[in-house]
Amino acid sequence: MHLKAPDAPADRQPIAWSIAPKRRSHAVPRTGRVSLTAKLAIIESTIEYALDGSGEKLFVVGMGEHDSDPEWRFRAVSGAPLIGDEELTIVVKTPAGTSARADVTVAATVKHRGLGFLPYRADLPPVVRTIDLPAM
Repeated sequence: MHLKAPDAPADRQPIAWSIAPKRRSHAVPRTGRVSLTAKLAIIESTIEYALDGSGEKLFVVGMGEHDSDPEWRFRAVSGAPLIGDEELTIVVKTPAGTSARADVTVAATVKHRGLGFLPYRADLPPVVRTIDLPAM
């Protein structure tokens, strides 16, 4: 998204005062084991490290708060596919008496392996919509 006040000077341009969500994540379990064994003549030494617990993978990240070009990036992660609706909220701060405009751009890059071994990539062209925000 790009916010602008076409007839205003640079110091009176609108900004994204607040955006939501700033991040959304999906919990993922972490398990694993690493073992290293060294045999030196009659001595054998083993070091073992076990990883257990949980972590998180981000699938939505919001950026650009307090700036004129906020954005959200989505990424499919295992256990949380990009299916369904996701609500995005922005509060725009603009000087009193100044009308503003928000240019909304939506673009996507899809990466997928068809049949498990044939990779393909499809790029969607950007779709732009302009929203006029009247002066208050």
